[in-house]
Amino acid sequence: MDDKASRLFVAGLLRHHLEIEELMLLTATFLAALEPVEAGEVAQIYDETIAGRRAGPPIAPFFSHMDEATFWAMHADVIELRAYAVAIIKFMKPDARANFLAFVKAEYDQ
Repeated sequence: MDDKASRLFVAGLLRHHLEIEELMLLTATFLAALEPVEAGEVAQIYDETIAGRRAGPPIAPFFSHMDEATFWAMHADVIELRAYAVAIIKFMKPDARANFLAFVKAEYDQ
């Protein structure tokens, strides 16, 4: 099964019939069965599969920065969210970082 459509079909069947914990166990089992040289091929298939689900970089705001950021975050995957969040916080000046983290804490501790 080397075509993308077949992989997505089987993935849909598995997702429909199995719980996430079962899918993760199957994935770990399949990965453990591979030879190290096969890992690169699996990584390429993973990248190709996930690439279609990623939001890509944020674009310039159409209405407001917050609206655009919210729209982007709704479509981003966990890897993108973490990468942008860490990069943004990392490059803030210390006082701005402290203020921002206090704002986030106050916003979500409600």
